[in-house]
Amino acid sequence: MPAQRHQMFYFSDGTHIFRAGDSLFKVHASILGDKSLGFRDMFAASQDTQFEEVDGSTDDKPIFVPSQIPNDTVIQLLELSDMYLCKDARDYAVHNLQRNCYSLKSTRLISLALKYNIKDFLPHAFERLVSARINDISDDECHAVGPVVWNTMFKVKERLDVHRRIIACEACHESQI
Repeated sequence: MPAQRHQMFYFSDGTHIFRAGDSLFKVHASILGDKSLGFRDMFAASQDTQFEEVDGSTDDKPIFVPSQIPNDTVIQLLELSDMYLCKDARDYAVHNLQRNCYSLKSTRLISLALKYNIKDFLPHAFERLVSARINDISDDECHAVGPVVWNTMFKVKERLDVHRRIIACEACHESQI
């Protein structure tokens, strides 16, 4: 699928062209290098070689940026944001994990919610955990969420089981009348 030049971030005097999704971005290496050590190193490495730059030099050969960041990378970003108290990085990581919450195991979401105080993860993750088969949950996953979560989950499962039995008995009783 052909990419379109981004109307705001395609600068005619930019030095490198990136493609993310269906958009092309032509930006300045100096600005990216000031904000990111990774970009600074990448641009410095390409300057020290005698090879002609190919990727990022034209619209037909942009530097591809993955549109889907792997969950492990996002979790590492969350850890770094916690370590360095970076709110923007934390918000970005939390947003990405919420968007991909079905690709993570419920126990992983709960352990992240508890470790990093992300209350928004808990309702969804706990609902999935309650509906999971206990025998399908590994010992490592059990340890990751801790005894408080397991005690709560077992109490909820017990109450749901009692509720199902009551409903079944009522339906059986109504059919006899």
